[in-house]
Amino acid sequence: MISLIRNAWRGVLNRSVSRGALWTVLGFGVSQAVRLGSSLILTRLLFPEAFGLMALVTVFVVGLELLSDAGIKQFIIRHPRAQEQRFLHTAWTIQVYRGCALFVCALMLAYPASLAYGQWQLAYMIPIAALSLLISGFTSVSIPLAMRQLHLGGVTALNLGASLAGTFLTITATWVWPTVWSLLVGGLVTAAVTVIGSFVLWRDYRPNLVFDREVAKELFRFGKWIVMSTALGFAASQLDRLMIGALATMAFLGSYAIADQLSRLPRMVTEQLAGSVCFPAFSQAHRDSDASVRAAHDIAQRWLDFFVFGSTALAALGPLIITMLFDPRYADAGWMLQALGVKSALACSARAASNCLVASGRPHYNTIEQGFNGVSTPLFILAGWSAFGAQGVIWGIVFAEIPALVWLQYGLIKSGYFRRTVIVRSAIAGMLGYGFGLLTDSIIIFVLEWVF
Repeated sequence: MISLIRNAWRGVLNRSVSRGALWTVLGFGVSQAVRLGSSLILTRLLFPEAFGLMALVTVFVVGLELLSDAGIKQFIIRHPRAQEQRFLHTAWTIQVYRGCALFVCALMLAYPASLAYGQWQLAYMIPIAALSLLISGFTSVSIPLAMRQLHLGGVTALNLGASLAGTFLTITATWVWPTVWSLLVGGLVTAAVTVIGSFVLWRDYRPNLVFDREVAKELFRFGKWIVMSTALGFAASQLDRLMIGALATMAFLGSYAIADQLSRLPRMVTEQLAGSVCFPAFSQAHRDSDASVRAAHDIAQRWLDFFVFGSTALAALGPLIITMLFDPRYADAGWMLQALGVKSALACSARAASNCLVASGRPHYNTIEQGFNGVSTPLFILAGWSAFGAQGVIWGIVFAEIPALVWLQYGLIKSGYFRRTVIVRSAIAGMLGYGFGLLTDSIIIFVLEWVF
């Protein structure tokens, strides 16, 4: 019986997940190509210190968002009452109030941050950038409803359109006014286009300020783990930039931001698939049976192998990519990209396991995972800095991923979803990817030397 259920679900999920994955990868691929092109242009118009400052601004703004993430989107995706108007109105109302509160927090945080880092610009840049949080609070909850049904065509089009608009206006502003302030334009435009588009594309929902105590209590019960998880996730994912900003120069941080952006490409595609496709698929499967969850996990593994391969290939090609695409001021980003590609491969594996556990009703594993990251990241960074200086910091960031990944594999074992073949396949994919990257690197260098 279980075999019949799994086979039936595999057929349904294969169609839904493959269609959703295609939209997600296509949209994300285009948006990241645009983002890469934007970086190539902006790095020639601005200096590394500008990207260092912007990296710090992003840390504070993203930190505020993550530290208050109650999991509204995930709550709507997996809740059986998600089609009820009163339920949706309450979720949207909480989202609006949260956006307003975040902006006020940014105003209070900006001046102390500028004093802590000795950068007066932060006192003004953080509040301006945080306007995007205020604007985003008004986004329609029709987006998670569409994701719930794996109807991702409109969601992908909206995200891509908003990204294109923000990128275009950022480049235009920087071309006219080449200062760090012009980098703030993109986030505000992207947030505004997303809000407007969320109501234009899905007109069946009209918001209303309603507060249902029962719905709010359910959200807070569900969200307490999400809040803890994202708060710890912030410590894990953003402490690196905060600590590099304190230990090294703004130019070093700017080069790190470039390398980190490139190394995150496979990881961010994995996270997009996990959040937009795999989590809804896991949740839908979980509402049926554990056998269906295993089927969804098997499907997700196929995508994981591909992105682990891409991460390690990127690591092998790191110095060559930076040399070919960026000017000599960003040369340090080459060896950083080599190291961070390894981190990306480990993070891809962690995201697949984490989403399976959360969707099956075990969010505490994800929370504890982020706790491991939050503790190991500063410890490994400080150990690397003490032993090897700046290079040690980067490799400390890489090795800090390992404890959390081990914990998630333990969670899969306890939950009955662990497969030894998953680890073996991921390891093989990683080795093949690195070998492919080295081979490609050698071929490109040989061709360039032969031609020139």
